[in-house]
Amino acid sequence: DNTLTITPIDPALLAATHTAAQQSVWIQIKALRDLKEASGIPTMVDGALKWWNSDLASLIKFEGLKNKADHILAMGGTLTDLVPVYGQPQPWKTLDGTYVVLTVQIVCDIIIAIENRMAQLFMTAEYHHSQMVLIPNPSDYNFTTLWPTVYSG
Repeated sequence: DNTLTITPIDPALLAATHTAAQQSVWIQIKALRDLKEASGIPTMVDGALKWWNSDLASLIKFEGLKNKADHILAMGGTLTDLVPVYGQPQPWKTLDGTYVVLTVQIVCDIIIAIENRMAQLFMTAEYHHSQMVLIPNPSDYNFTTLWPTVYSG
């Protein structure tokens, strides 16, 4: 079971007891989370694992593609319809350097994967935070485990 349990921390208690060491480790945990947010989004395309860019600019582009996909569906299109880029079907480059022509289904899969990945990263960071504040020496806490896999090239 990959479910992480987060122990809620009372904000008033946290503010009163957060030591400089805890604050330092918490900053490191958030930095690792932020790095992993920009380290790729995996989806399956025709049975093959494809990794998509997940930096902020790419996330904004995917949101625009989602809007196009939603419009296609609203106009009676299907999940297999192509999503045009600059007015025509355009291959989209993945992190491994291969290209994929985007369909409504692929765009929807990417958006769902982004939402799931961001939630996983948030939960993992919060889990590590909730565990780190419980130990006497926060700098000894290993927060590098349990994170989702990132693209490794």
